[in-house]
Amino acid sequence: MDSCRRVFSDLGVAAGDGNLGLWLDCGLKHQPDNAGRERTRFQRAKDELLDQVCRVGYPTGYDAHIRRVRADLEASRAVCVEGRTLGRTIVGLGAKNGAEFGITLDRTWGVPILPGSSLKGIAAAAAKQLAAEDSWRAAGDAYNWLFGTTDETGHVQFLDAWLIPGTARGGRLLQRDVMTPHHQAYYQHSGHGEPPPPSDMDGPNPIGFVSVSGAFLIAVVGEQPWADAAMVLLKQGLEVLGIGAKTNGGYGRIEVDFEPAQLTLDRQRREREQADAEAARRRAEEQEQRDRQAQEAERLAAAEATKALAAARARLEQFKRAYEIAAEPERPQLIVATWSSLGGLQREAAEWILQTLGVDRAAAEVKYGRKPWYLQLVRKALQ
Repeated sequence: MDSCRRVFSDLGVAAGDGNLGLWLDCGLKHQPDNAGRERTRFQRAKDELLDQVCRVGYPTGYDAHIRRVRADLEASRAVCVEGRTLGRTIVGLGAKNGAEFGITLDRTWGVPILPGSSLKGIAAAAAKQLAAEDSWRAAGDAYNWLFGTTDETGHVQFLDAWLIPGTARGGRLLQRDVMTPHHQAYYQHSGHGEPPPPSDMDGPNPIGFVSVSGAFLIAVVGEQPWADAAMVLLKQGLEVLGIGAKTNGGYGRIEVDFEPAQLTLDRQRREREQADAEAARRRAEEQEQRDRQAQEAERLAAAEATKALAAARARLEQFKRAYEIAAEPERPQLIVATWSSLGGLQREAAEWILQTLGVDRAAAEVKYGRKPWYLQLVRKALQ
């Protein structure tokens, strides 16, 4: 072990170097003895190890590995989604190791993962605490079918969630974190006698550890309806309950972008129906607008026609008065000069002229059939 530590000490750590699991297992340069002595040297060695592992980036070839994993999941028709941490996440903090802090890593690649067992536990907790239907609660039929019982395995498999390349903060796999308990004597009381009460005079004890931020590739495998249900429960659990340690402190919240296939189809159908209804509403509004415009045009045309008729009738009355007072030789000229201004009342004017002259149509043809004013104006109006 000492030789391994010397090798690690000589290598140092640069971005992307080494396997995090090996660094955490073998990179600590000094440990206290069984009596707990030399804690100061141990804390310095632990701080140095924290600095080293928090500089490690994605291992070479890991991005190609994730592409293969994603392709395999899609080929197997697994329900595969991405979940992004809303802050920081720590799974495996209580694992035993020499550095006194733990984190769950993949053994081969040395990258942080969310174990499938932890994801299954979160989904089960969501079913018990958040589901509205009794069948999804513990010992319910749906719960037992999905998660299994002591006699039968569940029908959905929860896979380990991989950290997606390029999503971790700063391109580093781990971030350094710290917790600072103030009342060590109270927390570490052995249980014999009364514990010393917490006091504001107690000294803080900063304890360093590591956490993860970024996006994870989360997948479940099973029959479509049950896999969708499992992912819905997992989404609720990760967003509401959180995963890993220190969830009461805000750690472990992961936002999952997922909507079941059936809900997606229903949403698309609703969107199409809403779009069709909106298009129909717009068409109805446009038709109503056209109808209003047509009615307004008709009203304006009728008003103009009424106005024109009133003007023509006024001119007809003026013509009648002028005709009655005009001398016989002047009347043909008056008819010619006024005729075009009478508009739609020319027939009425022609009938009035014959009535004033005291002749009917037949007599007018005989008496005035050669007169230009009769042929071109009056007769034409009477036809």
